[in-house]
Amino acid sequence: MSNSTHRVQGLNNDEVAADWPAITDREITWLSERFAPLAGACRLLWHSPRPMSAAAIVESDTGRVFVKRHHGSVRTAAGLGEEHRFIRHLADHGVPVVEVLRDRDGATAVEHEGWTYELHGVGHGQDLYRDAPSWTLLTDTAQAHEAGRMLARLHLASASYHAPQRSTHLLVARDDLIRAADPIAALQAGLDDRPGLVAYLARQDWQADLQRAVLPWHDGLAERLQAEPRLWAHNDWHVSNLLWRLDGRSTVVDTVLDLGLASPTSALFDLATAIERNAIAWLALESGEAAVRVDIA
Repeated sequence: MSNSTHRVQGLNNDEVAADWPAITDREITWLSERFAPLAGACRLLWHSPRPMSAAAIVESDTGRVFVKRHHGSVRTAAGLGEEHRFIRHLADHGVPVVEVLRDRDGATAVEHEGWTYELHGVGHGQDLYRDAPSWTLLTDTAQAHEAGRMLARLHLASASYHAPQRSTHLLVARDDLIRAADPIAALQAGLDDRPGLVAYLARQDWQADLQRAVLPWHDGLAERLQAEPRLWAHNDWHVSNLLWRLDGRSTVVDTVLDLGLASPTSALFDLATAIERNAIAWLALESGEAAVRVDIA
């Protein structure tokens, strides 16, 4: 399924061939028959370098549209609907999220030839981190403060949102293991639904690895987390998922992007994820203290 002509960001902050082929004019033509914002002549302007799905910005006679495509084994239209309803709630409560577009039948996601598509309006603001490799450290403390302020605003809006757990465990965030009194038993219990994970774990003594590297840190945590309220959270809070604008001499968040990992975890989990994403260079841990920005955290 790899496409040698489309390059994306790799896990070594390098450029690699994409696992998913780039979105094509043929696909845009099919989508234009369903989505009014793609009516008329369309032109592909940009393909996303992010590796987990295929996305593009398309210009039509009426403006620009963000098109995202998932493999049907990763996302269904119903599964995306869970994410889209949360986005709608956030928008209704004042969080500056992107607009999810509906097709001629009112659907916010459609399936076609094994793929699942969603269309968003192009968010307001500048994508300051478009060309930065994923998972790189934030170095601007003022932007870190602003990102934290917006995350708190999202949590306040989310407090009134109530929905079940996501219907998929693929490419969504969960905090079930860290809440579990026995993470090894909890992981073992869920393996029947995760054949890919079973194949990976079969190559190593994973129980011993977790006993050594994780459980000493986990001791007592599950009991403390029982008092942590469940909250639908972003779960992927990195500055590359934010658009920015100048407000006087300050740079402020203008649009919140990419709620693909959103699920009911907690505000604490979301904050810890934000610290990990922005203040810890987890692809360069061998550099020691240089891999951590305490001032950003």
